[in-house]
Amino acid sequence: MDLQYRLAGNQAQLKAARDNLVAARDVVLAFDFCLAVICWYEENRIDRKELFVLRLTPELRHDILSYLVSRQTDPKAVYLILESLFIRTSRA
Repeated sequence: MDLQYRLAGNQAQLKAARDNLVAARDVVLAFDFCLAVICWYEENRIDRKELFVLRLTPELRHDILSYLVSRQTDPKAVYLILESLFIRTSRA
């Protein structure tokens, strides 16, 4: 997983993005850590037909983080979001 982001905005937008990261760093860092672990696991599975491809777009990442930061999350909803990102056909 190679995450390289470059902000295409101006200095004010860069400051706003930095402030958002600082305000919700626990959620952002926890999400990125969990995502790294799940991606590593999925990349090394041998029981799936398709090769692993991360389907997470920057826009979806933002939406998921916004949902997690809201603190009004449902564990089942988080599971279903993650399942939709990582679902592949089983070899069996």
